Parts: sequence; C-alpha cells; structure tokens
Amino acid sequence: MSRRNLGSPNTSHLHVITPRDPSAKAPHCTLMHMIETSKMHFDTDTNSYLAQQSTSEGCSSERRRKVYHVARLFNTWVSLDFGKSQVDLRGASVGLPQTGWTTEQRELYLVSMLLTSPEHYHDLSELEGALRDVCAMHPPHPMLQLLQCNITLCIFRRAFALGRSPPAWALDTIMDLMGASIGVVESLVAQSSPWWHVLNIPFQMA
Repeated sequence: MSRRNLGSPNTSHLHVITPRDPSAKAPHCTLMHMIETSKMHFDTDTNSYLAQQSTSEGCSSERRRKVYHVARLFNTWVSLDFGKSQVDLRGASVGLPQTGWTTEQRELYLVSMLLTSPEHYHDLSELEGALRDVCAMHPPHPMLQLLQCNITLCIFRRAFALGRSPPAWALDTIMDLMGASIGVVESLVAQSSPWWHVLNIPFQMA
C-alpha cells in the first residue's frame, strides 16, 4: 500500500462487488418515507403545521430521535454507495439521541451528515479541520473504527476533487488508519461478523 493508492477519487468499482438490485436500497428509502408519514422526524413540542396530525403521538421524544437518526445514517451511506439521491425529510426537528449513543457515535454521525450535505460547500481548510477531528477520535468498537476510516477516505477524495492534496501529516494519518482498518476487517471476517464497510474499505485501498 502506498500513497499513490490514495490518488483516485473513483469508487465505481464498488458497484461490481455490491448488489445493484434496487431492492437492496429500497428498505432504507421506505423507512424514511414511513417516518415522514408518521411525522416521527418532528419533535413532540414542534409547532410546525407539518407536524400536526401525527400518527405517532404515543412515541416518546427519545424514541423518535433514535428511529429518525439511525434511519437517516443508513439511508445516507447506502445512497452514497449506490450513487443515488438521499431521502431528505425537510423540516426535521428531532435532536440527536440523548441515551444509547457514545461520544464517538455522535461525532462520527455529525461529520457524516456535514460531508453529505448538498447545501454546504467545503473548502480545503474545512476539510483539513474535519479530517483532524476525525483522526483524533479513538472509537473502541471495530465497526465504528471502519466508519472512521471510511469518513477519512471520503474527506481525502473531496480534497482531491478540489485539485489539492492534504498535508503530509494527513496522508500519514490516513495511511495509519487504513492499515489498522485492514486488521479490523480481517478480525470481523474471521468472526463471521460482516459490516457494511468490511467490503468497501479494502476495495477503496486496492
């Protein structure tokens, strides 16, 4: 593995080894539309007209937060892998879950949403700042470690698309994360415990 392997922003090869059947993406989109129909993306104290006549009055605020944000995260990453549009529920007002999420989960989620926002342009300094923040994390769970690596590779491709190369410290850090992630992938495969990024991270390094 060398730095030149980081140079290609193209991940189209992933579609060769991941399902192209629309049914693989449909459940995530369907769930988002179900959330929209039941108004679960609105917090219980929202006064918006769109939040009226909710069919989920008996659902607590915390459950709304967990259902919406977990569904949104999966819809985001699956859509990116398939090169499809995400389901954006306008006016969503539920905050992040207050229980059950670790600090690392919250931070990685926020960075994921920031990078995938179609309404925000990121210059090189912002990308470097996001990269520094992500690389400073030490998620204990192997699946979060793979998500961390995937986000750093996404940031690198954004910088590459701007015609710029991250500084040497960033390249060294990304290489370290890639090396560690390969070990995580091998461990998960040996345990027959696959995860979304078990497949796509090694092929991004190829």
